[in-house]
Amino acid sequence: MKEEKRLLKKDIIEINDNKLFGYKVAREETIKSGKMDVEYVIMERDKNLRDYITLKNLEDAYYKAKNNIKEYKPMKEGLALFLFLLLIIPGILYVSKKRKEKKFILKNNQKMKQEMAKIIQEGEQYRR
Repeated sequence: MKEEKRLLKKDIIEINDNKLFGYKVAREETIKSGKMDVEYVIMERDKNLRDYITLKNLEDAYYKAKNNIKEYKPMKEGLALFLFLLLIIPGILYVSKKRKEKKFILKNNQKMKQEMAKIIQEGEQYRR
């Protein structure tokens, strides 16, 4: 019994991520969408793999960590300057908030990337 995933052909990172958890490229498919052709890669993983459940759990943990990576939106310098010039306290609060947010996001992303690397390392022993 096979488990399938359809991924965009141009999403090389996602395809490579799935290979880490026992998926193999089975075939390619092109679907017409209006005037455009959308190319997909169909990946398969055998559900009868000896370590299927372990690979599935590692895959779930990996994507949970990957989805927790956050994006930092930089401080708007014009707004910060405006708040400093007209309203000193809100300007200070804004800059302070953005600094704390950046620090939190960097720390969170580092933690998630370490967790993802650990999961990949653990999954290496189950791949064939």
